[in-house]
Amino acid sequence: MKIADMLKITTSGINFAAYASGDNSIEVSTAEQDFLNLGQIRTAGFDGALSLPEKLRCHRTNDNLCAEFDSVSVIPFGCEYRVKRHWTLFSNIALLNCDITADNGGTIRDLELEPVEIMLAPEKIEFLIRGESALRTVENASGIIYSGPAPVLMLRVSGRHGNKVEYVCGDDIWRHCAAEKIAGVSSDYQIAVENGKTVLTRKVLIASEEAVMEKRPWKFKSIFSWSTPETSAVQCGENAEKFSVPGCFASAAAHREIRKVVRAAGNDRTLVMQGEFPVICHDPAHLERPAKNPVEHSDLGAAALDYLWANRELAKRGSRLIMESNSTLYGDSVVLSNLGKPITEFEEE
Repeated sequence: MKIADMLKITTSGINFAAYASGDNSIEVSTAEQDFLNLGQIRTAGFDGALSLPEKLRCHRTNDNLCAEFDSVSVIPFGCEYRVKRHWTLFSNIALLNCDITADNGGTIRDLELEPVEIMLAPEKIEFLIRGESALRTVENASGIIYSGPAPVLMLRVSGRHGNKVEYVCGDDIWRHCAAEKIAGVSSDYQIAVENGKTVLTRKVLIASEEAVMEKRPWKFKSIFSWSTPETSAVQCGENAEKFSVPGCFASAAAHREIRKVVRAAGNDRTLVMQGEFPVICHDPAHLERPAKNPVEHSDLGAAALDYLWANRELAKRGSRLIMESNSTLYGDSVVLSNLGKPITEFEEE
């Protein structure tokens, strides 16, 4: 069966293209401008750009509100390394689950996640480092603006024409910090501005010769979002029905509350869910982990998936849900802005 070289989908005039192989795994752009390129994983010194594709598929839901991309490729060097990606795409938000496995009894020792290249000419760059409570803001940036072992939890670039692109570390913060709990292993994160673009590199595992690594697969989550001035207006409606959901959205209680309200909603309604998200939480029960070991996580991805589920359910009744957050963790977040608007449909091909 022939594997497609590239698959593309469009919403609000913005193209999302996934590639089976090559330098980039995805590209986001309009007809006039490139927004975002996501590169390939590197492990054991081998570049994922040299990987061999095994699968690239796209599934669009019947309601045209969500698209899912699945890809599999193999780096054919060393023990061979298999990279699986699953994308969930809706309303100019893209959720990525990426699995990396060493085949043939191998072990993953060094691992660099996909370089994030934000292609907008930066007017302002904002980012949040794990362990810090305030955003760093840089204007007229040039060269390396951050380098260190602490993960970048959020990176947002505002372009000169009002376009914005945002990267958010996935809810699995503890995985992005795994190096600090393994003897002889370090990590390095860097943000650099070069040739008119902003590049985030994420070396999550840098193992010394003495380091003892488990034979295990690794999984990492990431969130990407983008907007243009034309997609920035909030359309709440005058007769909106507001309700609030407290606490971490990764908890089972939050999911139950959202589902209860959505299932009880009538026809032609606008629901406004209010809460304080994203938060950084350490309660392992939210992730069905042993209660004695804190697990650092966020809840933005969970909130985004609840938004998608709710809108797909409500659309059957001509209703909709938007989310309002009073969290200041990520400042003027692109993801939160998109969650604060009615869900958008993909353009017909």
